[in-house]
Amino acid sequence: MKFSLGLVCISKNKCRRLPYSPNVKLHWAEKAKWTKEWKDAVGWACYEKMCGNRNKPPMKNALVTITLYANHPYDQDNQYASVKNCVDGLKGLLITNDDPEHCEIVVKTIKVKTRKEEHVEIEVVEK
Repeated sequence: MKFSLGLVCISKNKCRRLPYSPNVKLHWAEKAKWTKEWKDAVGWACYEKMCGNRNKPPMKNALVTITLYANHPYDQDNQYASVKNCVDGLKGLLITNDDPEHCEIVVKTIKVKTRKEEHVEIEVVEK
């Protein structure tokens, strides 16, 4: 299953197309809002892609590939840390657990020219 995430907002004027890098310093309350919003955005995108069919059980062994289309790419350790909320949003819907025994996570970054082109693509397949 493959899907894209566009704009994720916590208020009318606070929107992002990519999850924050862990290097960004935010107030704990704002960070909590972003965490919840990215998890919810991934969860709803999964639900829409599954056409509301929740009868299909989550994958026991999955390969999760997350591609960040970014104007300013993150380094490798920040890539993985920034998509944690996206992976958490998949739990219970598409994957059973995100531990290494049940899930392999691959994060890639593709450089784009403008911020309007930034987005996240997530692909989940059974191993």
